[in-house]
Amino acid sequence: MSSQAKFFWGVRQRSTLSLQNFNSLRIRLLGKLAATLDANFFLHRDSQVQALAVKSELQVGLGYAWSEKWL
Repeated sequence: MSSQAKFFWGVRQRSTLSLQNFNSLRIRLLGKLAATLDANFFLHRDSQVQALAVKSELQVGLGYAWSEKWL
């Protein structure tokens, strides 16, 4: 499992705030074949819009590693 978060903050004529979170889970099934689950979350605020934007993604799939360095 891996997780990564990024935070951005900008202040000019319009201020912005952005938080991004990326999560990935890889379950080895057979040899180099694995089940993958990715869940990503995004929050964004812009002073000109005056609203909070929220987005989430969920992806489920199969992955195959051609090289051992990707496992």
